[in-house]
Formats: sequence, structure tokens, C-alpha cells
Amino acid sequence: MLKIQKGSSAIFFVALTTICIFILLALFDLCCIFIVREDTKALSESIALSLVQEMLFFRNEGLDLLAEKMASKSNCRIRKLNIEYERVEVSVEKEVRLAILDRIGLGSLKTVCSSSCVRIKYPWDRELGLCDYYESGYKPY
Repeated sequence: MLKIQKGSSAIFFVALTTICIFILLALFDLCCIFIVREDTKALSESIALSLVQEMLFFRNEGLDLLAEKMASKSNCRIRKLNIEYERVEVSVEKEVRLAILDRIGLGSLKTVCSSSCVRIKYPWDRELGLCDYYESGYKPY
């Protein structure tokens, strides 16, 4: 009877070890997702800020190519790029290699996406007070 208990306790410890390894791998996958999320957030912010800087210096041609080039250097792709006169919105996505979460049906966590939006304040905006404005009393009607 003592031998049966030793065998079942060995099976219990093997099962417990397997469960602990599974949990550690799942935590490792979650950490990888958060690391990639921080990378994509920093990338989307840097793309948006560099596009705004280009727009402030009136270099409006090829902004989408600049964004694609910056994203491809970080192994990411542009999901959404919206360039307007007063704001730039960038959404970047990147694939994550998962060790265990993909095998248990959580494969939708493979793509991490981050977005950034920057509002442009031109030096000639009235809010900054850097330009003099004159209003005349002329009314065309």
C-alpha cells in the first residue's frame, strides 16, 4: 500500500509541475503582449509627431510613405492613417509570437494595435497669440 501512494504522489507532482509550467508560459505570453503594446504605442506616437513636424514646415508630400517607412523599420504596419489640416491620427499594428495562448484558442491576441492622435497648433492660431490680427469694419453685404 505504501508503494501505491508513492506512485500516485509522483504522478501528482508531475501534473502539478506541468500546470505550473503552463501557467508560467501563459504569463510569459501576456508579458510579451504588453511589451509589444508599449512598442507599438511609442511607434504610433513618434509617427504622429514626426508627421506633424513635417506639416508645420509645409512638407506635405509623401507623408504616408514616411509613415510606412517608419513602421516597416519596427516590423509593424500602418492600420489607419488619417491626415487632416489640424490633426494626425495613426494606428499601428504588430504580430506577436505566442508560446502557449495560441494553442488554447486565444489566437486573437496575436495582433496588437495602438493608436495616437496629435492636434496641430500652427503659430498663426489665435490661441497662441503669436500673430497680430486686425479686423476691419467692412461688411460685403
